[in-house]
Amino acid sequence: MWLYKRRDLPIRVVKTYPNWRMIEDPEGTQGWMLVSLLSDRRTAIVKPGDPRPIHAKADGASRVRFNAEQGVVGHIEHCGNGWCHIAVGKREGYIRVSDIWGVSEGEVID
Repeated sequence: MWLYKRRDLPIRVVKTYPNWRMIEDPEGTQGWMLVSLLSDRRTAIVKPGDPRPIHAKADGASRVRFNAEQGVVGHIEHCGNGWCHIAVGKREGYIRVSDIWGVSEGEVID
């Protein structure tokens, strides 16, 4: 049995059943959750390793607005071409999809 205490922790839906979803968390733990306990709002968590740059534009050559440490959770606004617009508190910018867990490579979010 799990008790998630961290707000907005991203999960992946692995299987669906009418009112239930089999989910996977960033650590790979899987289990069933009642669909009413899940949110439609997309989030992602910064992968382990060095701090990741959050850019002003979806371009590695653009200005770095701030760096996000591993474990930082942000709201995903949209993704495409290997970049996601992420909001962390009142700060926002673009991060590479490869630097976060919660969005798959090649996934487009509008």
